[in-house]
Amino acid sequence: MQIDIPESWHAHLNGELEKPYFQKLAHFVDAERQQYEVFPPR
Repeated sequence: MQIDIPESWHAHLNGELEKPYFQKLAHFVDAERQQYEVFPPR
């Protein structure tokens, strides 16, 4: 799983990156990127 969010966003997200729903979303997007062209590009 690759979560490529600028460091400046981390303070605004307040731990959301570690929550199960965000982890599930990140896995979903990674899987979609393997099969399709996803926008915005990585």
